[in-house]
Amino acid sequence: MRVCGQGEMGGASECKRDQSRSPILSPAFFCSAGVRGEPNERFLGRFFYEGSAFQAFGAKTTDDRRGINIYITTGPNAMPGGRWGCELGVGPERVRKSFRSAGPTGPILYVAVCASSRTVSAGAARVCRRDERGSSFSPTESVTCSAVLVGGKGKLAGFEFLHKGKDVGLDQDFEIPLPVTAAGPQLDPDPKLASGRWTCRWTLAGRVLAAKEFRIG
Repeated sequence: MRVCGQGEMGGASECKRDQSRSPILSPAFFCSAGVRGEPNERFLGRFFYEGSAFQAFGAKTTDDRRGINIYITTGPNAMPGGRWGCELGVGPERVRKSFRSAGPTGPILYVAVCASSRTVSAGAARVCRRDERGSSFSPTESVTCSAVLVGGKGKLAGFEFLHKGKDVGLDQDFEIPLPVTAAGPQLDPDPKLASGRWTCRWTLAGRVLAAKEFRIG
């Protein structure tokens, strides 16, 4: 069983080398192993962050011998720092390995604003490739404000867009679904966005975690 960062995956769907002995700095983590089992036997894999589990990934093996792997990413930036682990299994057999990330720590990371057309996929969300807060966005283009929420699985988070410091009724509250969650709410024109100063603000249990200002027009 091997753990590696981006760029260390080999052609056989396995990590070329195990990097778990040293902290890994990477925008994605991979966990791989060679397995031997019965055809159509169930394969499962999942990651952990600070002891809290992500959802399990599952599939059926197609033959009695193959390489299996799972991976996780939150976008283009380094994965959050701290204790990580991954678990792989086929049938009743389970193997688990611990490792550490050398990335940054904190309850919220990589708060950014950008044109929605310049986002990248991060699981179920789309996040900014880079922060464009110094730009002035067109009133007819969609704007994304993205962030990575860390260590708050099950807690109530909030998000709101403010125009010139005032609430415009675009706030959202949601329960954080994963130990590390990428999110990218969008501000869409209908048909245009009001010009001037805007702010996207993130909260956790009612406490402001971060705010990012940008301009329209």
